[in-house]
Amino acid sequence: FKIKYFLQTFSFTFLAYMTLWFVWATSIGLPGSQYDGSLVFLPHAARVICTCIFGLYAIPAIILADFIGLEFFTSIPDVSSLSSLGLIVFKAFTVYLSLLALKLFGFSFNYSKGEVLLNRSNYRHIGLITILSAFINGVFGNALKQVFQMVDIPLWTIFRYVVGDILGTLVVFAVSVLAMSIYKDLVNRL
Repeated sequence: FKIKYFLQTFSFTFLAYMTLWFVWATSIGLPGSQYDGSLVFLPHAARVICTCIFGLYAIPAIILADFIGLEFFTSIPDVSSLSSLGLIVFKAFTVYLSLLALKLFGFSFNYSKGEVLLNRSNYRHIGLITILSAFINGVFGNALKQVFQMVDIPLWTIFRYVVGDILGTLVVFAVSVLAMSIYKDLVNRL
């Protein structure tokens, strides 16, 4: 366990996650007065990217950033309750759980520095990880919320979580690819 690597990973993950929370809250915003999922949830992209790159080292920063994001950018009451904190921890692990599920289904992984990775440069792998983690977050996260917080979760909300995580990640990846393309063009002209 290297503290310098952990601090670098924590800083990058936290800043990426909080930036996407801020962009999401100021541009797309909340669907209503009560947070019931977003059809384009940008912070899920930070979960996918950072967990794929850094593995378990990204989880503490994701938990802290999700807590702060929910506290400041949503109207969820009592974010600091034990059940809400448990859900935040579960959501932080959804990408890692999807990586482990893919490993159980026979996908090959590289393993180094405590991280389990598919070929992260392959967009199909990233897409598969995104879809599976969005499904885990939407279905199982809302099932846990329904059990622990004694609330009725309509099917529409589960759909919003799954689709929102997928579309949010796609938007971030599309903007990132476009930005990298523009950057490369500018560098090649100089």
